[in-house]
Amino acid sequence: MQNTPCFLLQNIKRWVVLFPIRVKGVGVVGSVTVGGLTGELDHAYAVEGVRLFLRER
Repeated sequence: MQNTPCFLLQNIKRWVVLFPIRVKGVGVVGSVTVGGLTGELDHAYAVEGVRLFLRER
């Protein structure tokens, strides 16, 4: 990989936030995964996405 203005190696994050999706009586059936921001922002983004999804149901 090369350092270019659009792709700087020092900007790559080495973590992601993952939320398991559990169904009562079944177990884990999937996950919500986000990455690329800070850990705190990734977490907030994932939580808000799940909240919006559940609100529409």
